[in-house]
Amino acid sequence: MRSVAESKGLVVSVSKKKHLKYSDPSASLDEPRFRTLIQSVTDYAIYLLDAHGTITSWNAGAQRIIGFAPEEVLGEPFSRLFQPEERRSGAPRQALLTAQNSDRFESEGWQLHKDGTPLWANTVVEAIRDDRNELLGYACITRDATAKRAAEDALRESERQFRLLVAGEIGRASCRERV
Repeated sequence: MRSVAESKGLVVSVSKKKHLKYSDPSASLDEPRFRTLIQSVTDYAIYLLDAHGTITSWNAGAQRIIGFAPEEVLGEPFSRLFQPEERRSGAPRQALLTAQNSDRFESEGWQLHKDGTPLWANTVVEAIRDDRNELLGYACITRDATAKRAAEDALRESERQFRLLVAGEIGRASCRERV
């Protein structure tokens, strides 16, 4: 088991089968400390879906990264977070089916913020199951990796320019040797 959160004695762990486990037997998903922990995270969009793919929780990080206020998305389908062409191609349904069948779905790609600003997002969707392995819903975590992507793109461009420069210098040196 891998610990994913610890707060004042409460330890939340995820087993290889992706069951949420608590060291405090009285703890539940509605436990105030757990809610406070999730809500205080702003670098990651953390939200829950029910078994049908309806958004049931939305943290402050989700509002900051994706742009929607909780009242705009709670009760809405997961597909609302996808671009129209992705909805038409069935991407939201496929993501949930993959998570349901494999316990995890992960993607990285361009996503649109509510205001239309593009962001490079890494999204993980994990199935949440009860002790009988029945699907309860999905835990979704999205990270804005736009700055990382921009740095990688800048590094690739710098390497490309360096290769061109080196190739040009080698070409010029060859020409000088012939003269």
